[in-house]
Amino acid sequence: MPDTLKAERHTKITDEMVERQRSRIGVKSIGVHNGWNSEASYDSIKKFAWGIGDPNPLWLDDAYASATSLGGIVAPPTWLYSCSTGPLGPNAPPSTGTRLPGIHGLYVGDSWEFHEPVRLGDRISVERYLESVEDVESGYAGRTIRSIRATRFARQDGALLAIARSEVRAHERGTPKSYGKYDGIKAWVYSAEDLAAIADHYDQERPRGSDPIDWKTVQPGVEIPVRLKGPLTITSIITFLMGWGSPFCMTDRIAHQYIRHHPKANTPHKDTGVPDFPERAHWDTDLFKEIGFPMGYDIGPQRISWFAHLLTDWIGDDGRIEHFKLDLREPNWIGDTTRCHGRITEAMVVDGKPQARLELWGESQRGRIHCRGEALVTLGNVVNRDG
Repeated sequence: MPDTLKAERHTKITDEMVERQRSRIGVKSIGVHNGWNSEASYDSIKKFAWGIGDPNPLWLDDAYASATSLGGIVAPPTWLYSCSTGPLGPNAPPSTGTRLPGIHGLYVGDSWEFHEPVRLGDRISVERYLESVEDVESGYAGRTIRSIRATRFARQDGALLAIARSEVRAHERGTPKSYGKYDGIKAWVYSAEDLAAIADHYDQERPRGSDPIDWKTVQPGVEIPVRLKGPLTITSIITFLMGWGSPFCMTDRIAHQYIRHHPKANTPHKDTGVPDFPERAHWDTDLFKEIGFPMGYDIGPQRISWFAHLLTDWIGDDGRIEHFKLDLREPNWIGDTTRCHGRITEAMVVDGKPQARLELWGESQRGRIHCRGEALVTLGNVVNRDG
């Protein structure tokens, strides 16, 4: 393998790396190199909705959506993820050395503010900037660089659609194994009865649509209907990647050209030396063990989008997610099934609009709560508000 395709194993975090990251705080970046989507086409919306297992006709059926107050197809709220990422490789310039080459990044959460829905045909512009950088100690990986990046999404007329704030924690590869945080976790084996119960739950799920919400049921402590996700498979992950557009899913000449320009993006296979990318830690045995994980795991924006699905199914066609935050506390392992929960913490009427605050959490069949969050939503068709 040529030297230009080799990458150092287990690059160490240095003070210089941390300061280099801090020097980029507030520096705005306009546009996305090779963004997966820049326009809300029917096909791009459909593939993303399919990728998160959300067949809501608001995203997929023009006749249905046109009969709602929205007047036509809109995109799932987190479809905007697909506008802020895309394969890095085609026509990639040489490395400038300003990132964190050789350091592994884990996506650990997002906070979204939604201002306007994305409508079919909207053209999306993106502005990004780093908000903060911290040098922290982690119980999982030791020295870690914690960063928060803001992304602003606007449509063709300049109207602000949404702002996302994403947290990433970057750590050294190899180090987490010595901490053993996830030792003892093994692949889950389901009984026939378990799988039948999962299938039965999916048979019962459906979006609220135009059905009214009884305001008398919107009370603190009340849980909204659970949405099931899983069992997570590699196929599930690939299906999401097809709609989202991963930065590190590249192949053949494009992949090799990118690695020549960015040699430390290469995490070669341990036994064969074949060059490849860090994205495969989600499913590749050698690499996920190198970062201290017992098995593969989901994509961060994938899990976050599941909770947007939970909320849009509950609020109905005329409802809207105002604010939404989810912290990913540990990986969601391949083979696990997640129950996406929401519980009302407050109900109120603001400017004549019925709204609710909710706490959110995801629990696996292991009984482990792997994410927590909160949301503020405006409800759709509400009845009995004065009863």
